[in-house]
Amino acid sequence: MILINEDIHIPNAWEELTPQQACDTVELTERFIKGSITLEQFRVKLLTKLSGYAPNKKTLGRMTDDQLKLVQENFFILSEQMRFPIKPHVTTPEILSVLDDDLQKALKTRFPFEINEVEWVDQLGMIKNMISVEPRLNLDIKRVLIPSIDVDGLTFYGPEFDIDKNGIVTTNIVAGEYVDAYEFFNLFNVTRDDTYLDTFVAILYRQNRGDYSTYNAQKHALIFKDVSSVVKKTVYIWFQSLLEYLSTKSPYVWLFIRKSTHESAYMPGMGNTIYSMAGKGYGNKKEVEMFPLPDYFAIMLRELVENVQAMKDMEMKMHDIVAKTGLPSEVIAKI
Repeated sequence: MILINEDIHIPNAWEELTPQQACDTVELTERFIKGSITLEQFRVKLLTKLSGYAPNKKTLGRMTDDQLKLVQENFFILSEQMRFPIKPHVTTPEILSVLDDDLQKALKTRFPFEINEVEWVDQLGMIKNMISVEPRLNLDIKRVLIPSIDVDGLTFYGPEFDIDKNGIVTTNIVAGEYVDAYEFFNLFNVTRDDTYLDTFVAILYRQNRGDYSTYNAQKHALIFKDVSSVVKKTVYIWFQSLLEYLSTKSPYVWLFIRKSTHESAYMPGMGNTIYSMAGKGYGNKKEVEMFPLPDYFAIMLRELVENVQAMKDMEMKMHDIVAKTGLPSEVIAKI
């Protein structure tokens, strides 16, 4: 939070937003990424939305032009702190090796044109024609942005996925829900067909979160047709952040770094594993679909490790294990 005074606290992280603020942030972020507003305009508009305050004569009442100018200048300076939805992404990372470590760290949160520290200006000047930076959505989101969705007098409850300050996850997502959500997430990405987005949301938002059924989710998809597109896009972005977490920071990273020409990096054969686990005696298909997501991934990870260990016991060559598992050799060496 940005603390202005005892009464005014401005959110400055995804998890600090109300559902409406999250939707407003997503809408503005999309406008910026599409190029319809500048970074400065994005930050001022975002601060206006999140603070509920617009510094103009209509809102401020009687004020001299000089006073108004000072207020607006201070508001603009404050808006520069609105960094959390967008982060710079250096597409030429090899260039960074010539820079000071502190400057490299600064470029993870600030765009080059924002950096004016005297000790760094000359370094940036040397590489300004070689460095390429583009804005990216910041997917460091530690909780679900839309807890529930109301449609036609009915309330549909979303998943729980909270990451605490120690990196510990609390979630009620089940295996079948994750597998189906990813399938329709991917179908929407490929086709941009909103019917897939409706089904994706119907999978994650249910009246009874104690049960999950692919059939019921697809049956309820039409209910979400008239839900605001920005609400659905906010759910989509949260799920994108979940995939980012799983593939980069979770205890199950090894499941997501396997190279394959046939499977997505975010879902390496997971759809088939529900049937595979049922066939191995973990339960019937319905029971496996209702496995808590951490348990589902833990089983997959354990089987992956056991398979690698068995290959090592058979004295298979490293390049053959790499080819069979898709794992990098440095990971195989650790198993």
